Amino acid sequence: MKKHLLLLGLLITIGYYPATAQQNTPYNDQVTREEGVAFLPFRRGEVIRKITGANNNPPAQCFPVFANFREFNPPQGFRLTVFGNDSYMELLAEPYIKEGQEVFTKGGSSLTLNFNDPNKLFHLSVVDDIYPKPIVVAEFYGHPVYFNGQYETTVIANNRGPLFRQVTKQQYLEALIEDAERKQRSTPPVSHDENIKEMEKAYRLLLETDRAAAAEFKQSMDDYIASLGEEQPAADLVTMLSNELNGLSPAELKEYAYYDIGAMERYGNFSGLVPNSEKDNATALVRPYYWLVEKNNSNIQLIILRWNLSTTEHDPSAPRLYTSQKRSGYALTDQRMAELYHTAEIWKSIFNMVR
Repeated sequence: MKKHLLLLGLLITIGYYPATAQQNTPYNDQVTREEGVAFLPFRRGEVIRKITGANNNPPAQCFPVFANFREFNPPQGFRLTVFGNDSYMELLAEPYIKEGQEVFTKGGSSLTLNFNDPNKLFHLSVVDDIYPKPIVVAEFYGHPVYFNGQYETTVIANNRGPLFRQVTKQQYLEALIEDAERKQRSTPPVSHDENIKEMEKAYRLLLETDRAAAAEFKQSMDDYIASLGEEQPAADLVTMLSNELNGLSPAELKEYAYYDIGAMERYGNFSGLVPNSEKDNATALVRPYYWLVEKNNSNIQLIILRWNLSTTEHDPSAPRLYTSQKRSGYALTDQRMAELYHTAEIWKSIFNMVR
């Protein structure tokens, strides 16, 4: 018994303790000011769980792991709210702020986890589910970190296949044509008669306030009406894209699609495709590999992580670049998220859930 007590005392002396409580400044409501805002960096925080959906859905499985992180158990100086449903989880850390006698939370840092949805790797699509190919910029405990043109995402996968596959020129052009046809059906063209009515309405309003400007507008309106009998019908987008598709040889149809918005001007096309000879100066187009995730399988098969810091001078989605040691103001929650990023034990437990 004495040996056990002696060992416990030694462990406490050298600073070893379970990750069940913070060993920071004692909890209090001392105020620190940052750029005119009164923060409460030592206030005892709370963890709010707002997870809906199935009882044992992915966020419900992950929650106990994150809740055991030493800086969340309990938080100090911020409130942690955990949102989630069957496919999504967000950890939002918001610092406490005081105005007069009112205490509230605002802003802060976050970590988002999307489950079993390959589309969350990307930002904006070029058309439908075709995206610019993201590039690998780093690793996170052996897992790839991608930059999708807007922010970084980290992919934890079950290694059943690639994350995405390149599309051919034919696949891309067919997707563009289908999208243009869909928009054409849902947005009927405005007739010339409707244009003239709107112009006449604008002319009458302008006549009441500025007769000189109204006279100029009337001349432009008359020129427009006179030109209607002379103009040739303009080719619509569907026709132009179809012409571009039909102009490709069988070999070109099978080539991978490379996109550059400047190609529309340089090559006079409407797709943005560049010739294969220029692909090194363009972006490959890809589709998510949906077979990476098995349907009717409720297991966690894929996780896409996205971070968002609020004070870093670097990319806010890249806590790997965060070096500040500041622990006040909004930097407090950035610091805690950066510490979570670097806590290998937490991530080992999360990675083990992917199967």
